[in-house]
Amino acid sequence: MFIDNVTTILLMVPVTLSITRTLKVPTIPFILAQVLVSNIGGAATLIGDPPNILIGSAADIDFNSFLIHMGPPIGIVFILCLFLLKFFFRRELREDQQMEKQSNVHELMERNEEAIIIENKDDLKKR
Repeated sequence: MFIDNVTTILLMVPVTLSITRTLKVPTIPFILAQVLVSNIGGAATLIGDPPNILIGSAADIDFNSFLIHMGPPIGIVFILCLFLLKFFFRRELREDQQMEKQSNVHELMERNEEAIIIENKDDLKKR
């Protein structure tokens, strides 16, 4: 809500890709959820979307007034979006599949981060 939605997506999608690949879970539901929720959250504040900045400037609306008037409807749309995403991706996000992946989560949490050392920086730059 307080960062432009495009910036949010650019920062978070690579992290999501890394996590979903590590846990071997479907990527599309999580990326789509991030995009939709970022767009919905961006509509709630003056700085969330570029059109909001134009509207606020033209109508001389301050940040708090915009948030007070847009916050409640955006909250309702956010909750509705979460239910729709859960409905549409119910097969991909089944709990029995998630239970099989739980060992991956434990392995990820117990992984020794110091063991990952870049020995050859030139190879890293090439990839």
